[in-house]
Amino acid sequence: MDISPKVLLGSLPVYAGLLASQHQVDLRIDAYAHTASTNGRTITLPALPIPDKASDVAGLQDLATLAYGYVTHEVGHIQDSRFDVALEAVDFGMLNAIEDPRQELSLIASYPGTRIMLNDLSQLAIRKDMGQAVTAALAPRDQVAMTVHAWLRDVIREEPWYQPIAEQGMAILRESLGEAVVIGLHALLAEHGTTMSSTDDAVDLANAIDAMLKAEAEKDQAPESTQGDSDASDAGNGNGSQSDPASGDGSDTDSGNGTPQDSASNGSADAGDPNAPQGATGSGSADANAPQDASPQPSPGGRSQAQKDALSQAAAQASSFADRGAAVTQQITSQSTTVHNECGGNVRYVLSTDNCAVTPVYADSGGPLDVDQATLTSVALRQRMRVLLEATARSNTRIRDRGRQLSNCHLPRLAFADARVFKHSTETKGLNTAVMLVLDSSGSMRGHKQVVANNACYATALACESFRDVKLGAIAFPGNALIKHFDTPLQRSQPAFAMASGGSTPMADAPWPLS
Repeated sequence: MDISPKVLLGSLPVYAGLLASQHQVDLRIDAYAHTASTNGRTITLPALPIPDKASDVAGLQDLATLAYGYVTHEVGHIQDSRFDVALEAVDFGMLNAIEDPRQELSLIASYPGTRIMLNDLSQLAIRKDMGQAVTAALAPRDQVAMTVHAWLRDVIREEPWYQPIAEQGMAILRESLGEAVVIGLHALLAEHGTTMSSTDDAVDLANAIDAMLKAEAEKDQAPESTQGDSDASDAGNGNGSQSDPASGDGSDTDSGNGTPQDSASNGSADAGDPNAPQGATGSGSADANAPQDASPQPSPGGRSQAQKDALSQAAAQASSFADRGAAVTQQITSQSTTVHNECGGNVRYVLSTDNCAVTPVYADSGGPLDVDQATLTSVALRQRMRVLLEATARSNTRIRDRGRQLSNCHLPRLAFADARVFKHSTETKGLNTAVMLVLDSSGSMRGHKQVVANNACYATALACESFRDVKLGAIAFPGNALIKHFDTPLQRSQPAFAMASGGSTPMADAPWPLS
């Protein structure tokens, strides 16, 4: 069902209140707030403009995407992120880059429908260029953080639109920091990035990446002159005792024991001999002058001086990657201004000064409800509903040494002769479903209609309540009145199902939870 952006924005307090209340999160829409914000306990949104008379205008859909995505993302942080890790993470920006996709994945596991809002927000972030691209102009440490963020969103969050960004980031890192850093980063992400289950795991991965960068930088700090002199000496000693394979003259064989002048002469002759082994030169004058005029060459580890400098900078500095919510708040303000101007100021605002999760029931109850009759009806409903509520459960993925589908994140194992790079997925059917009941309590339902509707709604709730993995919520319109939270026991919410009739029939606003 396609929902109008106007309806989406008008329904935002209800959606956010239902989602946030499960985790004791306060949601406030503040008419005096200029940006969205959260403090780990309260999520605050500014007043959002909705066209008063005109239909949907340009920018309104983006505003709805930003608002829903922001609330969903921040609830995920509050549900599954630790906020006291500042002293544990060496690079807090790198931790943000890792924790953002990890906690979203955790929220989606609990509430699969939130994937839609979060995916829409990701695509909008790329389209609006909200700091998602990896470019050569970024600081080296930021290049690493942005690449890690894109890789995790592509692989664990299953957002394929981030794959080109991740590949571009790896290519830039290969150019700026060297191949060894890219190999090390791939290994850490494949081994630890795909198995995270908590903020502690994200901290460990962030610190491991920091340690890898510092270790690679320390390799470049080791003195190379001593090693180079030793190699040159060994090469000279070895070459001096060998005979020239292209010559039958015995004087070449004895030249190793001759005078220094003879050795120099022979060394010079060997350097010009096309048949001499590569590198088998003595201390001839041509070789002595060549290194002085040559340009700086890559180190034995494969890094040029520019790469050494960039790696040293990456190891010493922290990244400036910001939480996604920070970028979204700026866009919400900008997009609100766009919508306001598009409508010429002819807008109304989504306003709420109260916490959406304070009161369990928002509408008038005290209407008709026959609990005994509803209970009998629910018995017949259960078996029929079992079939209707079946959904595809989360697939179990295992990595094996044979198969048809490669796992990209495990390909680095091949470098260590580990053939376990093939994915095997199995899916099962289960009653892992969320159900939202919408009850009509408008004026047209007065009398017997309201009796039937209340009884049917409560009977359906009883039938769903018998299935352990089915979460059920219920609202009534007009007003999108909250009857039952998803995690509130049904017995406690029973009086709220006795809805009284009254008001209009806003069908456009009512069916939004079913989208």
